[in-house]
Amino acid sequence: VSLVLDRSMDMSIAALGILKSGCAYLPIDPTSPDDRIEFMMSDADVEVIVTQRKYQDKFTSENRLCIFIEDVWAEAKDKEYVNPQIDIKPDNLFCVIYTSGSTGVPKGVAVSHKNISYTLSAFIETFNISSSDRFLTLASNVFDISILETLSALLVGGVCRYIDKAASLSTPEIQKSLETATVFHAVPSYMNQVVSDDSCYPLLRLLLTGGDSVPESLLTRLKACL
Repeated sequence: VSLVLDRSMDMSIAALGILKSGCAYLPIDPTSPDDRIEFMMSDADVEVIVTQRKYQDKFTSENRLCIFIEDVWAEAKDKEYVNPQIDIKPDNLFCVIYTSGSTGVPKGVAVSHKNISYTLSAFIETFNISSSDRFLTLASNVFDISILETLSALLVGGVCRYIDKAASLSTPEIQKSLETATVFHAVPSYMNQVVSDDSCYPLLRLLLTGGDSVPESLLTRLKACL
């Protein structure tokens, strides 16, 4: 099932619904070029698309069922639901993440439930993630780090706050959001923008950065911030 949604709570709710049905999901950035979207869907043999009404013109193929999240919410209020009894095995597919394709054709990486379970368990145990933690979610769901940002909090009863794309481009807005966060992840270049020498985030206890070279000067500032 392809998941083509803007960064929001709907994104994770839809992903969890797909997983609870026994299916796997393929996250796709709605703003990606149409030819890239079609390549990934064809390559992954997508049969169902979950998206928003504003993107309906992108998906006109009669071979795929298109479900609009707005319709799901409209129908949900009049229905009663039970937890599906699906026997999901550790080796079952959880999701498929595609590479950027910067060195050629994008390649899909199959991630199993076992892979995700081990990673999340290790992260939660290593960093003592608990119900008192509040995560900021900045990463697009096409990146695997987004799974860590959302499910780590949800699995222990913590809070996951979604920052939409527009807000993520505003340093003052992110800095304000960090005042109530306890855990924050960002690539070094982004972290460098939001953590300044005079930053003060009293609740922050864990800062995570990577995906690129991390200057020693940034590490010094991050330690000072904590």
